[in-house]
This record gives sequence, structure tokens and C-alpha cells, in this order.
Amino acid sequence: MIPRKRPGTCLLCRAVVSKKAAMRHSEHCLRSSGWPTGPFPSFIIRVDDRHNPFYWLTVLARPDAQLSDLDQLLRDVWMGCTDHPSAFTVEKKDYMSTNNSMAVALTDLPGPNKVFTYTYDPDSPTELRLKVSGTTPVMPPGGPLSLITRNTCPPYSCSICGKEADYCMIDSEDTDIIEYFCLGCITHANHGYITTIENSPRNGVCDYAEEPGMAITWYPPGWKAEELMSGELQPVLDAFQNSGREFRPFSDEPQMDDARMAAIMNEIMGDIGDELEGFIDREIAAHGYVAASRTEETVMGFCALMYGVYKKTFDEWDAPGVRTCLLEGMAQKPDFTDDWQEYTIPALRRFFTYMDIAGRLCNAAALFSELRETEPLFRETAMSRRNNQNQSGIIIKRARAAGVNVDDLNAMPEFLLKELTSMARTNPDSEEFKCIIEGLFGKSLNVLERDTGRYQMMYDRCEDFCNRLENEDITERCKEMVTDMAAHPQDPLSRGDGLLWSAAIVYAACQEEGMIGRAKGGSPLAREICEFFVQELKSVRNKVTVLKKYLAECPQNDVTFLV
Repeated sequence: MIPRKRPGTCLLCRAVVSKKAAMRHSEHCLRSSGWPTGPFPSFIIRVDDRHNPFYWLTVLARPDAQLSDLDQLLRDVWMGCTDHPSAFTVEKKDYMSTNNSMAVALTDLPGPNKVFTYTYDPDSPTELRLKVSGTTPVMPPGGPLSLITRNTCPPYSCSICGKEADYCMIDSEDTDIIEYFCLGCITHANHGYITTIENSPRNGVCDYAEEPGMAITWYPPGWKAEELMSGELQPVLDAFQNSGREFRPFSDEPQMDDARMAAIMNEIMGDIGDELEGFIDREIAAHGYVAASRTEETVMGFCALMYGVYKKTFDEWDAPGVRTCLLEGMAQKPDFTDDWQEYTIPALRRFFTYMDIAGRLCNAAALFSELRETEPLFRETAMSRRNNQNQSGIIIKRARAAGVNVDDLNAMPEFLLKELTSMARTNPDSEEFKCIIEGLFGKSLNVLERDTGRYQMMYDRCEDFCNRLENEDITERCKEMVTDMAAHPQDPLSRGDGLLWSAAIVYAACQEEGMIGRAKGGSPLAREICEFFVQELKSVRNKVTVLKKYLAECPQNDVTFLV
């Protein structure tokens, strides 16, 4: 379905503007905005989705703004909270998020009318085209960048009646297929995963959902996060209940208890809300919106744990409680960024200082001492990812519970390989993994050699499933795929969840044999694969798409190292 029109909104005066007129309108609004001016001109940057021109932005950038600032804006406004790699390409040179090369000022890059590109998430890429369309003496009022115009959410036609759609449905069998439906027609649609229509080129990709709380930090003063929120799923849920059909939201992951979280936030804000707002205002003034947003997320996460998990209001916070919250709560966070452990305790230290000045900290000396003493251990714990757990002890207990003789050097290694593959994405190449192996069995397991251990485990899991099928062609095809992928120059199997890769390999092999067809909720064999590997169907299908792309790029490889 193709949107019928592509208007936008001037975020300074809130007028409706066309994409064509946005540049001229923006320059006029900036001149009358009352925003500060600087000795060097700011850049006006137009951002377009390369494959869907109905998504576009205009950004005002200070001359000292960096590509990393622009990357963060694009992530917060369009890309969502997932931490996929991204890269700018300027005159054939790549500036990547994975190697800190984005720390370069815009003034060091080509000037007006030069075009450069941006790619987010190589596996399911969103590709943008950026152009420095002009300059102005006007500066963003509170940070390095500010949005000044943005497309309104494109109207899509209902696939059944042709009226404007309210929701989109992602096909259960092929997540590349997205259809749009109005509320009246959606209960008559084929089965799939349902979500709201998001104002982003990531709509329908990787469970994307807009994050108004992050996007609002880049908006001009006067906007509120509630104004950016897309529709909700409750009306369509009610429609499905009335029709007697099953409703399936796009994300099948367990949902957070909204009522419980709301109660915790109400308790926090009722207790220290005024101080929190004052602290964040000071952070914005001192460090800018981006850094302040990160600090706010850190502090609010810590407060939510203290109030919601450890049941302590602010006046009850003490040194042991802070230590426990840091090491058993915050350090367990599974999705922290590379530098997350570096700024968490400094952010909390500034927060405690502010609360001490406000007269709310009763035991300041003890809390500051605890932060200082705990910081090195917190960083070490946060970086380990499996934090504070005795892995060897856990595995031995599980083996005994499963009836495995832990002294049997034939049975125990097999159990160990499968268990570690299943557990929380353990990396077999990591030093932690090697220490566990050596602690249990010494260094005698050749299958765990650095270069082949992960691939061998993936194939072993594929083979375990294929034994159910009694089809040697499927087993052999899985071996070929693992071997080919291991020879790929980018070594994709070394990254991500090994169990998910194994599921995708089996799924793809069965698909090639015509054993997986289309069915509501997935064919029986597809569901069996997902159950065996403990994966969501949509995740497996997404990974199959990625797998096929990599396989098409694999060099010819006549050597196999798999047993």
C-alpha cells in the first residue's frame, strides 16, 4: 500500500507544511523564533528515507555538533530503543557506531548541498539520505541539534475497504509482508501480528515501537511526549473480543504489568518528584538534552528498583541497600550500551549530591562512601553479563537434577554443551566460558577449540532436532549451511544468540525441502522447531531472512570441520 500524501509539521509554529515547502518555511520560522544566534552558522539538514520518501525530517545542527549526536537523534526519533549498529557514509568513508569513529564535528565534513547516507541495522537495514540543505545564524536553544520539521504519519489505505487504516498486520508466515486495516475490517483479515502504525520507516520492522520519551528530547521547547504517542491497541483488542477471534499483538514477549509500573512511578514522584525534576533540569543546563536523558533513564531505573523491588522509599535508602541494588539489580541489566557501566555511578553520585543539597539525604557520608567502594565491582559485574553467578555450580546442579553423572566424562560434556548453548546466549569464545570448561573438565575437550567450538555446538543442536525427522538430507544441509556461514568473511555466526541461529538453519533447510508451508500461526513443523529451540516464530523467520542473505554471499567452501 502506498500513502496518498506526504505533509509534515513545522515543530516551531506547528503549521502544516508540505515536504517541498518545508525548507523555505523553516528558514522563516527560525528567523522569528527568538532562538540564540552564534558566531558561526548552523546547518539545516534534510533527512529522507531512501526507499520511502514519505518519511522525512529537517534538523538544525550547531557547527560543533558531531555525527554521534546526529546518530543519537535518528535512533531516538526513528530507530527505537534497540541497540543495532549504525554507520554514516560520507564521500565513500564510513563512520561507524561500533568503533567510535562518529566523534567528528559536522564542520569537518563536506559543506552545503553535499549528500551523505546513514544505515541502521545491517540485518534489517533502514537506509537514509541526508543533505546539508542550507545554513542559518540561528542556534538550537538547548543542545547540539533540534528537530524543526517532521513528516506527519502517512495515511495508508485499508486493504479491504480502502478507507484510512488504523493498524497494520505483519504476516505470520512472512514478516516482510505488511497489510493495513481500519478498525472495522481488521477482524476479517487473515491471521497475523497486529500493531499500531508508527511514524517511522522502521514501522513493522523488528517489533519497532515509537519512544516518545526519547524523541521529545530533540523537539523544540513547548512539546510534550504525550503529543507524540501513536494510537493504542485497546480498541482493536475489544473488536477481536467481540468477534470471537484471537487477537495477536506484534510482540509476543511477556508484557510489563503497566498497572504495577504506574504504581511504582506514582510512588516515586509522590515522594521525590519535585527533586527529580529539579535535578534533571540542572543536568540539561549543565550537559545538554542527550546526556540528561541518559542520566534520567539511569536514575529512574535505580529508583524503580529501590521502590518497586527492594521496597525502600527514599528516606529508607542506606549503604547496604544501595550496594544490593547496584550489584544485583542495575548490574544485571541485559541491554546496557558499551559505556553504560562507565556513567551509571557518576550519574547517581550527582543525583545524591543534588538530594543532599536539597536536604533529603539523611546519611550522605555512608552513601557516597558506598558508591565509591562499589564502583569498581559494579563495573566488573556489569561487564560480565552473567553477573554474580557461579556458573560451574549452576551447571552441576542442573546436570544432577537431570540425572546426569557429573563424573562421567562422556555424558557430562554433552550435557554441558547443550546447557551452555541454551543459557542466556553464552559466548563459547569468551574467557568466562573457557574458565567454566577448564574448571569442570580441564583442557581436554578439542571440540571447544576457539575457532570451531561455537559452530560445532550449533550443528549439534541442529542434528538433535533433525534426528526427529529421520531425513539425512536435512541433516546434511544443516551441516553445509553451518560450514558455509563459518567461511563467510564477516563471521556472522560468531555474533548473537547461537540457539536462534541453529533454529534458523533448521527452519531454512526444512523450507528448502518444501516441508514448511503457510499456515495460521505457523505450520506444525515450524511450531515444533520454535518449541525445540525455545524461540519465537517471528524471531526465527527474521533470522532465516538474514541467514539467506549471508548464504548468498558465502564463498565456495569445500572444507568442513564439523564431526
